[in-house]
Amino acid sequence: MPERHREIIRPFAGLVRFQSLLTDASVHDDERVGQGYDELKKRGFFWVAVRVKAAFQRTLTADRPVTIETWANPPGAATIDRCYRLTDESGVFAEGVAKWALVRLSDGRPVRLSDVPWLIAPRTFEAETPFPDGFAPIEAFTDDVHVLCPVPPSGIDKNGHLNNARYWDLVFAGARAMGLRTGNVRTIEIGYQKALFAGESVDLHYRTSKDAVHFCGYVTKGGVTARAFYGNYVL
Repeated sequence: MPERHREIIRPFAGLVRFQSLLTDASVHDDERVGQGYDELKKRGFFWVAVRVKAAFQRTLTADRPVTIETWANPPGAATIDRCYRLTDESGVFAEGVAKWALVRLSDGRPVRLSDVPWLIAPRTFEAETPFPDGFAPIEAFTDDVHVLCPVPPSGIDKNGHLNNARYWDLVFAGARAMGLRTGNVRTIEIGYQKALFAGESVDLHYRTSKDAVHFCGYVTKGGVTARAFYGNYVL
């Protein structure tokens, strides 16, 4: 088995921090093969997360260090699924997987990985995944339960748009405004279709089923409305 990237991090709280840590671990693993964020941008590319899902077996043991482990599954035509496992002194407490697409800096379009053999050559891959069923399609919906939420300027990252992890701020702000349950989650899933920018507002639609809260966020530009992100969380 190839050596996986592992790093020890401080205890944390919240979904925004959790998903940020997944991204950080991905970048650090890429740096091991000379393909960190800055190096890729020099070559005209960057990675974009298009789907993320995770499951939490229990809450984190307070004030104890955390180990995050990451590895990549064999690449698809235009995406790579990267897996994550987080452990503390009591064992595994969370696992996740993110689907990453390589995008051209010049036009923001995804790249077929067969067209960038230099990207794949130094990497190692393995088949193990915490989610053998992968990512199922999630249908768009609208509902009477919806609320308009502004994109938080504080969440804009160095790429000029809302950081992927900060979408959860929007999801939970809208849910609380509509009187829906939030709090400690057991599973999450989110998909990204369009970047969000400062000054925009998102029309967030919600549906509930048992312990699950489903959401779809829409933005309107030039009179055209499109789904920007979607997903669910289970309490």
